[in-house]
Amino acid sequence: MDKVVLILRKTNDLSKKIASELLDIYVTDNAIEGLQLIKNTKPILIVIDVMTARICGMDLLKIIRSNPANHHLKIIFTSKNYNYKFLCEAFRLGADYYIKYPLKTEEIEKIYNSIKVLNNYFDLESIARHNDFEWLSEI
Repeated sequence: MDKVVLILRKTNDLSKKIASELLDIYVTDNAIEGLQLIKNTKPILIVIDVMTARICGMDLLKIIRSNPANHHLKIIFTSKNYNYKFLCEAFRLGADYYIKYPLKTEEIEKIYNSIKVLNNYFDLESIARHNDFEWLSEI
């Protein structure tokens, strides 16, 4: 099963509501714990709330995207209010999707399914990672 990490402002009710047969979902309300979960679980998808504890969502997004090991992760940004300024900044910093809070399992699964379809296609970076191109040095 693929893993999803949710780093949200409040998790008490949400962790009971969000359950999926397709995914292992880890929920935390602490950004530092979220970073540890990302490191330990190696998720395919991360959901970040703009108002996380200890580190705001924008700074957390910067931290995650600044690590080259997290380049492949898909990130969903969420907030209660639709704020165009925050939304533009989130996409500029590397968010891939936006969902209005509160989250629904169906929305996460829909994005996950589209990611799985896209993972069947390969980009140049993934091809280069999995192939030996020593023959290029001979040219």
